[in-house]
Amino acid sequence: MVAADPAAEADPAGLRPCGWVFPSSTSASGHAEELFHLYARISQAAGTKFWFHGLRNAFISVAERELMLPRSLTKRLVNHARRSDVTEEYAADWTIRRLREPAQRIADRTEELMHAEVEEDPDWEADGAFGGAWEEG
Repeated sequence: MVAADPAAEADPAGLRPCGWVFPSSTSASGHAEELFHLYARISQAAGTKFWFHGLRNAFISVAERELMLPRSLTKRLVNHARRSDVTEEYAADWTIRRLREPAQRIADRTEELMHAEVEEDPDWEADGAFGGAWEEG
């Protein structure tokens, strides 16, 4: 995991943010690690399969497919930007302040999608196959 603000210092009293998205007072690194043991409990509570990388996948999908944000921005938001990529170097001056607004737009759109009414597709069958579209032979 990456610190939200690498310059932020850990505060053992918890009075100010430590800089980690998922801080941990029990981890030597100061942030949560090895959260696999939580998957089953979260999946059960959510009523669907859960995995943390799925959150990143959903975030990227909303950013690029729903909001049409530039790939270089999306990569920066999920910490996939590579300094060795010359094209991405042109957008390397992203600051937390500049990233906050598009991140909030993604969060807002995700919230909208979570509560959206979805129309039933008459060609979709309960077993996940399209009605007759993929029949063999």
